Amino acid sequence: MNKTIREVRFSVWFEEDNFSRDSTIDFSSAFEQPKFSREKLHQLLDEFLNDIEEDVRDEHHSSS
Repeated sequence: MNKTIREVRFSVWFEEDNFSRDSTIDFSSAFEQPKFSREKLHQLLDEFLNDIEEDVRDEHHSSS
């Protein structure tokens, strides 16, 4: 598949503490838009998950 990624969106919501996180990555104005690949989407998802883990960890530390 020879497709160019223009925008990627991730969203998560945790019911227990009403915590949500949304992320939109817009490549439309980037110098070079990445080609679609599972590896690229996995990389972006990993970054999103890392941010969520940091937020949850920070919130846990601030509430203790």
